[in-house]
Amino acid sequence: MVDISAILLKKQEARRNNQLLKNEISRTRARLKKIEEDKLAAKLLQISIQKEKEEQEAIAAKIAFEEAELKRKTIKYFRLNKFNRKIADKECTTYFGDHEDINDAWIPHGEGKIIFGDEVQYQGNFNHGLLHGRAIYNFEDGSSWYCRPRSL
Repeated sequence: MVDISAILLKKQEARRNNQLLKNEISRTRARLKKIEEDKLAAKLLQISIQKEKEEQEAIAAKIAFEEAELKRKTIKYFRLNKFNRKIADKECTTYFGDHEDINDAWIPHGEGKIIFGDEVQYQGNFNHGLLHGRAIYNFEDGSSWYCRPRSL
């Protein structure tokens, strides 16, 4: 004769073992999911750091380009001393703007402004060194004159 209580105990033991296995599997799955999420988060962080680095490099390149362009477009007039050396002073005239190089000499051409000392005196267009198109003249008393000079 078969002992029913022994069979029931074996079944209960098997169920408990099954439940323990299921719990262990679910904990393992949760750990794996957490590991995958951490890996994904690390990858996203790495991508965002790379993007930020690229943006900073682009900004640095843009700043370097703007500085080079400013240096290229700014041309100062100098006085010569008795030794034929260039002298720049407060009254130095500066041209800032587009120009063209002809026979190793620059000629204002395009948008630009002439600065005497620290004040912009003329801002407008130049055509092969001559004033051209719309312009703004600024005077010492603070007044401005909007005009359209004719090429000479």
